[in-house]
Amino acid sequence: MVMFEADGARQETMRSDVYPRHGMMAGATHDELAAQKFFLGLRAYANGRLMAKCIDACNNQVMPEMGERDPEVEEDRSEALRKSEEMPIFQNWGALLRTSQELMWDYVADTVDRQLDNLEDKFRAIKDPVGSLTLHPELPNPEYLTLVDQHIQPGGYLHDAGGEDVRAGAIYDRGAVLYGLGRAGGLNDMRSHTLCAFIQDGFPEMKPRRILDLGCGVGHGTLALTDLFPEAEVHAIDIGGAMLRYAHARAESLGKPVHFHQQDARHLKFENESFDMVTSEILFHETSRTAMPAILKEARRVLKPGGAMCNLEVPLRYKGMDMGAVVVRDWQNYYNAEPFWGSLGCVDIEQAMREAGFARVLTGFQPRTGNFQGERGRLSEKDPSMGNLSHWMVFGGYKDQER
Repeated sequence: MVMFEADGARQETMRSDVYPRHGMMAGATHDELAAQKFFLGLRAYANGRLMAKCIDACNNQVMPEMGERDPEVEEDRSEALRKSEEMPIFQNWGALLRTSQELMWDYVADTVDRQLDNLEDKFRAIKDPVGSLTLHPELPNPEYLTLVDQHIQPGGYLHDAGGEDVRAGAIYDRGAVLYGLGRAGGLNDMRSHTLCAFIQDGFPEMKPRRILDLGCGVGHGTLALTDLFPEAEVHAIDIGGAMLRYAHARAESLGKPVHFHQQDARHLKFENESFDMVTSEILFHETSRTAMPAILKEARRVLKPGGAMCNLEVPLRYKGMDMGAVVVRDWQNYYNAEPFWGSLGCVDIEQAMREAGFARVLTGFQPRTGNFQGERGRLSEKDPSMGNLSHWMVFGGYKDQER
């Protein structure tokens, strides 16, 4: 156990890397941590041994009756999911996974709400910031984000009480640590370091002076960019006001200069050719069939000639996967408020980038790393699109000088 002081009381954590410290992370009591540790065990069991049995049941019992089907055809995988749900093993797995997700948000909300006043005081107390925060509360919310509460987080990314409200961001930040089963890195930024490693490996000549990070959330992906390019001016956008207040306070507590803006990635308020690099981290699976191409085109619009867009996404490619593996992932569409999850698994990423006007497109999988300055990991010998968090899907491209 590691002991530390948080919100005026003596707290404890299971491991310092599981519950990272920064100025805005809500500290948990012994009982709160015990509940959150229970969630970790429950979810690990559901997503491990039990999910493996569901995959086998679908492949060995459902699919022989259905015959040959295409995992990229929505009707085929939807039918396979419906038939799989008739089996008790699948019902037990689904109920356990959904219940564990609801428990996570309940446990995290208890921790955050107990000290929400203190967190909002920290936001109010920011003086002489190294970055900035620009909000547009009148901005319409994208319709695809109003359909569900993302990841069934109550209120989703959009809940904002105005004023100094930071609740949505505080809940998301601590919840994201648990959601990654404690493997997300010291500041919940392992994905961020993996994105930086992709930039280093795929775009080694890039030395951007001005960077735009799309769909930044609470800034998990944004802050690593300030370390990779310390001389760059970094801007980041998201749609939720409370998420951005928290992101700003979190960045300031770490001394990271980031300029946060409340904007819709489909309709950026920045001028043409005003950035050298545009990035995103797990943004597109939260969007829609029509939003994704619009965002890609806007990203290209604000890039300078010779600039690059670099993205990291969930490692989800349905082509060539067995239907059992597809079905347990497509479950997210219906029961974890991820309506674009399955569709993204079938999008031709390279074609989407080229249709948006990008050239020299790179796509593939990047081994995860907790330190982009360290050694690179190796891709699993299994199909990377299985998505075991040892790697992430990455893609990027250039805005050519002549176009």
